Amino acid sequence: MAEVRIERLVKIFPGGLRAVDEVNLKITDGEFLVLLGPSGCGKTTTLRCVAGLERQTSGDIWIGDRIVNALSPGERDIAFVFQFYALYPHLNAYENIAFPLRATKVPRDEIDRRVKEVADILRIHPILRKRPRSLGSGEQQRVALGRAIIRRPQVFLMDEPLTNLDAALRSDMRVELKHLQQELAATVLYVTHDQTEAMSMGHRIAIMNLGVLQQVGTPLEVYQNPATLFVARFIGNPPMNLIPVRRVGDVLEGTDSPLRLVLGSPMADPIKQRQRAVPSTSSGQVSSPWAGGHELVLGARAEDIRLTGCGNPGDLTAIVATREPLGDETLYSVALNGRLILITTDPTARFKPGDKVELHFDRSRIRVFDAATEKALI
Repeated sequence: MAEVRIERLVKIFPGGLRAVDEVNLKITDGEFLVLLGPSGCGKTTTLRCVAGLERQTSGDIWIGDRIVNALSPGERDIAFVFQFYALYPHLNAYENIAFPLRATKVPRDEIDRRVKEVADILRIHPILRKRPRSLGSGEQQRVALGRAIIRRPQVFLMDEPLTNLDAALRSDMRVELKHLQQELAATVLYVTHDQTEAMSMGHRIAIMNLGVLQQVGTPLEVYQNPATLFVARFIGNPPMNLIPVRRVGDVLEGTDSPLRLVLGSPMADPIKQRQRAVPSTSSGQVSSPWAGGHELVLGARAEDIRLTGCGNPGDLTAIVATREPLGDETLYSVALNGRLILITTDPTARFKPGDKVELHFDRSRIRVFDAATEKALI
């Protein structure tokens, strides 16, 4: 297997659409990296550039110790697994898997040995003589994976390969793909719009929006410490609660809500250590985003806000709008000046719609963003 490096990648389509904008990314040897984002964010275009199916406007792509910009897909030593399995309908599963080796004149006994080896890995011996039309979706997916594996490429590129499977089969295949990657010690670049796939399979996740790489990190890092407002909104179900605030002295005050959070320990010290300077609009001097007048956004995950009755004063008073029991937890939405805040509690909580409740924010877990740049300050 090999490392993949993407350096200052730009792709501009005719008409001026900047689909990929200065993306820098490294996938280490043996890593499962997921490229995640909404439709149209540039993730598939990035993958196609790595594969050689799309020519980049500028930038370099390395696979191992080679720059592959000028190489055709066949010369890059990669295997591509598509959303649509692209199996040959007139060939059975054995023949579909063997096809890449037959095309390169590999001896018949070597082909047979390697097909059986792949069938062992994927547990598909019983279907090797069946044609695609008689296979289920999961079986077709395994055959497509087998055709990729048998080539023993340096890198696997996967473009939404589970999208066409039903929910139960998708869950099973997530586990199988992760196990397969570990067994082969494969370098995998995997594209999806589904954060469940990304969080459950990736060693790291690279999140894109509008052609720009927003953040790269482990699943826990991007969940707990989103680098931008986009990541905060996109990652998590429910997404992070975002409340406009400004700093007044050592207090964060809501700009459209009665929220007042005193910046006491343990929040004050990390804020002071990590504050950034931004240009002032009125002079050439620089000023901190924490200075008066800067618009900020407070972010808090649903599990980092505690609900109590009104006898226990908190940071904010709100009204319960809805209650959704979810088995091991309950999801509440509470109304605050026309804004809904989502909070998860243990299933024993018994607040009802219309109840007045107090919200208590875990100051060690909240995040603050600069509203102008949309970047995290803490």
